[in-house]
Amino acid sequence: MPVRKVPKNSRNLTGLVPNTRTSSMTAFASALERDVLLRLDFDPEVTFNAEQPVTIAYQDDQGRRRRSPPDVLVRSRTDHLPLQHLTPLLCAVQYRTDRRQPGRAYRPKFRAACR
Repeated sequence: MPVRKVPKNSRNLTGLVPNTRTSSMTAFASALERDVLLRLDFDPEVTFNAEQPVTIAYQDDQGRRRRSPPDVLVRSRTDHLPLQHLTPLLCAVQYRTDRRQPGRAYRPKFRAACR
């Protein structure tokens, strides 16, 4: 169950894609997120994926309390030898241009996600 709803808006492409792992529809908030969700659904190594499964609470560099839901939780098969050490992944789907912010802006969020 997602922790937030993806609202319709005129700035980004939003909508729903089928998720055969959960027999439900998964919401997306950008064309890139839609493409990632569709690829996960067709990847035979992925056993489960869920949209925005948790909210991560953290403090930014100025000490303000922030909250951020990662876009997707991904679990992969572990019955193959090279995949035995894979753990579930929390993923934030972003365009490359959005990642050009200084790395220190993301550090508090990433540290909180690792905890």
